[in-house]
Amino acid sequence: LLQTIIDSIPAPLFFKDQEGRYRGCNKAFEEAMGLPRERITGKTVYDVAPSELAEVYHRADLELMARQGTQVYETTVLFADGRKRDIMFHKAVYPDETGVAAGLVGTMLDITDRKRSEEDVREKEERYRAFIAMSTEGIWRGDVEPPVSMELPTDEQVDAFVEGIRIQEANDAMARIYGFTQGEALVGRRVREFYDLADLREVLKAFVANDYRLNELEVRQFDRSGQEIWVATSVIGVRKDGCIHRLWGTRRDVTELKRHVQHLEHQANHDQLTGLPNRNFLQKRIGEVLENVGREGRRAALFIIDLDRFKELNDTLGHQAGDYVLCEIAGRLGRVVTGLGGEMARLGGDEFGLLFPEIRDERDASWLAEMVVQALQAPFDVEGLKVEIAASIGISLAPDHGNSTSKLLRCADVAMYQTKSAMGRFNIYDPGRDPYTHERLTLMAGLGGAIRNDELFLQFQPKVRLSDSSLTGFECLVRWQHPLHGLLMPGDFIPFAELGQLIAPLTYRILEKAISQLHSWNERGFRTTLACNLSPRLLMDEDLPIHLEAILSTWEVEPSQLELEITETALILEPERAGEILQRIHAMGVRLSIDDFGTGFSSLSLLKRLPLQALKIDLLFVSQMLQSEQDRIIVSSTIAMAKNLGLSVVAEGVENERTMAVLRDMGCDQAQGYHVARPMDEADIPGWLEEWSQPFALAPSAA
Repeated sequence: LLQTIIDSIPAPLFFKDQEGRYRGCNKAFEEAMGLPRERITGKTVYDVAPSELAEVYHRADLELMARQGTQVYETTVLFADGRKRDIMFHKAVYPDETGVAAGLVGTMLDITDRKRSEEDVREKEERYRAFIAMSTEGIWRGDVEPPVSMELPTDEQVDAFVEGIRIQEANDAMARIYGFTQGEALVGRRVREFYDLADLREVLKAFVANDYRLNELEVRQFDRSGQEIWVATSVIGVRKDGCIHRLWGTRRDVTELKRHVQHLEHQANHDQLTGLPNRNFLQKRIGEVLENVGREGRRAALFIIDLDRFKELNDTLGHQAGDYVLCEIAGRLGRVVTGLGGEMARLGGDEFGLLFPEIRDERDASWLAEMVVQALQAPFDVEGLKVEIAASIGISLAPDHGNSTSKLLRCADVAMYQTKSAMGRFNIYDPGRDPYTHERLTLMAGLGGAIRNDELFLQFQPKVRLSDSSLTGFECLVRWQHPLHGLLMPGDFIPFAELGQLIAPLTYRILEKAISQLHSWNERGFRTTLACNLSPRLLMDEDLPIHLEAILSTWEVEPSQLELEITETALILEPERAGEILQRIHAMGVRLSIDDFGTGFSSLSLLKRLPLQALKIDLLFVSQMLQSEQDRIIVSSTIAMAKNLGLSVVAEGVENERTMAVLRDMGCDQAQGYHVARPMDEADIPGWLEEWSQPFALAPSAA
């Protein structure tokens, strides 16, 4: 039974007596030795083992018998069939009935395959370590102590990772990223040592959200000296029992690449001359700011600044001087704008953009604009010369004027050009004055046809002499009977003509209508004067006197019956050229007057040099002079000044008899306004004359 039992044991088994002779074995041992049991029993190791190993085995047996213990060892055995196998021997002494060592029993375990597997693993591990060591990328392993449960809320997982990740293995390439020479220097360190804590938390949140892996994520870290570095990191978490207990990762130093990209981005988003952000950067910032405007009443303001007459500086002193001034302006404005919570960019040429992300209302925007204007007031020292630089500022507000970058830039640009044309300091965008809205562009497109199709007509507003209330003449005012929009006033379409190429044909059309009307009145025995407004742009046209002379000659109207009204702005833009053309017109006998006096900034010397006959005080002052002492003083002073210059004075905007009386006492010559009459059609003039009780009457038209 015992033999049957030991024969069933798959491992070779044998037992010996005290003298080392085999007492028995199992079937597996017979097969391993290649001998039947009868040839093994009674033999010693010298009889069954190779001679070179027999002595080793025998001594091991004796030693074991002496110690009466157990023995485990590995050795290579040459079997009878010529095979060499790696064998692990397990031996133990067994006692007799008296407890004295009677012999030993042993088993043989073939570990050849296991040894080969271990060797393969060892070779692979050596290759792996060689690869790790030779890799130019940093490779590391980190253990999480304690492991982090994937069931925890994200924030709790992040907290646990921050405290629990320690580096347990790293190659030298990994060490060099952080300023060490060997990977062993990183072993035992916490990962958080190389991060800003807020940055690490963001990285770990992304790690958890991305199913515990990251791929080539560029993160900011710090080396051993605290120097900022950028690392492209890839990490994967090792899962076990619902927890992350280990991390494997690679890291690649991309600091130089990052700096190069940042340098390129800086170049793409900054002006090379001044170092300021450029238009591209400003557009991005406007987009970011627009995401927050409108909340809790928040507004933002965009300023477009264009330097006035900067080309003259370049042409006079050279581009080097111009570049110097641009840099000085950038520095001066930059300090002011930054202190006011704004941002600044150079948009190109002599144009700058300012962005104020948080303002309350238009008053804030105006106050900020005043600060900007003041910053530019002090002259610039350029090559020993004191150079003064003025600027025109256009302002748009978000979300009032738009909720997109392009709209805000366009509105600020429109406001800036309005400032420049008015020779002011700044303007906040006014949709009512924007010539480029869809409706107005449609209107402008139809204006040329209106001129050709005779859709324009004139109305007439009388002027009366204050001394005796007698009629002195009319001012003609153009109207457009639009087929879709109905009756349009000059302010609805004249600005479009000014911006385009229609102002000349429009003005000549109005002049022809006005002069033909004078001809009609002359034919009917009604001799009077007619005043027409002259565009500032047309005043620069050297052909204007020729056209005027031709029209007057065609309709056989005396030049003295025509009066041209010119705004102060037209004279200030190019006074020398305007003066030459006005002299030619004056020589023809046409009367000339300054319109809207007081709203511009014309000098007395300019008025004195020009061949003017009359001056019209702007209605803004006249209409308020009974309520405003300041306006009253302005009106009175203007009348006195005009008299000293030998000019006749016309007051516009007379609304009541009291105003007429005060003007008469001041010595004003003529009055015009709703108290006298509103603008009227030619057919309504006879009725007004009769009502005004004048000694003359207008014969009916031949038509």
